[in-house]
Amino acid sequence: MFIRKSLVVFALSSFGFLACSVETGSQAGFATESWRSPTHHGELSFDSANQAEFTSSSRFHGWHFTLSAQADTVLAVEPQDANLDTLAYLYRADDNGHKIGEYLFKNDDQDGTLGSRIAESLPAGSYFLQVKAAKSLMLGRFEIRADCSGAGCPVAPGPDPKKFCDSAHEAIEKCLDDSLDATEEGCAPDARDSEAVLCCNLVPTEGFCEDVCSWASAELARYWGSSTDLIADVFPQDENNEIISIVDHGVANCLHPSLDDIAAMILAADQLPHEDDWNVLGWLNADAPGFIDGNITQEVVNRATQIVGEAPTSRFGATVEVPCQNCTDGYAIDALHFTKAGRVLIIESRWGYDS
Repeated sequence: MFIRKSLVVFALSSFGFLACSVETGSQAGFATESWRSPTHHGELSFDSANQAEFTSSSRFHGWHFTLSAQADTVLAVEPQDANLDTLAYLYRADDNGHKIGEYLFKNDDQDGTLGSRIAESLPAGSYFLQVKAAKSLMLGRFEIRADCSGAGCPVAPGPDPKKFCDSAHEAIEKCLDDSLDATEEGCAPDARDSEAVLCCNLVPTEGFCEDVCSWASAELARYWGSSTDLIADVFPQDENNEIISIVDHGVANCLHPSLDDIAAMILAADQLPHEDDWNVLGWLNADAPGFIDGNITQEVVNRATQIVGEAPTSRFGATVEVPCQNCTDGYAIDALHFTKAGRVLIIESRWGYDS
């Protein structure tokens, strides 16, 4: 009798040990209802911090995102309260943004910290990021910093030109009033501000900011303060090739223009001669053969990346040959598009040599 009782106690103890060793929510078979239905915060932002808090009634949190093509992603969970330990899981998601299947990747205690980080190159598709605390009694705030590079990254909606221009106009007027030697350009917002899609027309007209503020369609707007001289320093120039202009533009994408729309705007705004005879080379993705060439060298790309703060996702090209006697002369337009920043760097150059 004593022996049988010991065996029963041992069996129950073993069962309890196994149940406790299984991580709640690690896969569907062990998921609790709250793990299956986390607090869903909607679409994950790649442009600002995603904030949430573990509470007694909200222990699991989730966000979804979609990649249109292959992309490199970094999803970093950063605790904002002391001693808060987090775990992150990445799943596939359905068309409604809800997680499906078993998790693809998991991370805990990234680099010896209490945060977590999933850094993976992912194919096109929809994904769901779920975060939980290491222990159910842990409460506190955390935020997710998401970064993405590659052709498939989500495109953030551009700032509202009207909203930006209203506040920018007030700031510019105050700046002009505060200093006798102030200029509109000197008072304009710093282009490093992500909201600075700018209050200046491609071809400035009588009213500073006026036309941009009344935009109802997709347009290009010049960025103030961009260090385009840094591009000129590395652009391959010699007696046969010289820069005419370099302009850094914001895409006021209230209507989310396509690359074809942007190309049409670039050519329409150009004031070089023989505009009707352009040989349009079109757009190339950053990983396509021919992206790097004699004009857009790797050094130019590196410098543009330094200016904008991200690598270009595609480039546009157009050339035109100008007839001349015993020589070859022409013009080129090269443009680098930065999807996440909503910017286009346009380089106009002239080339020529004796026959």
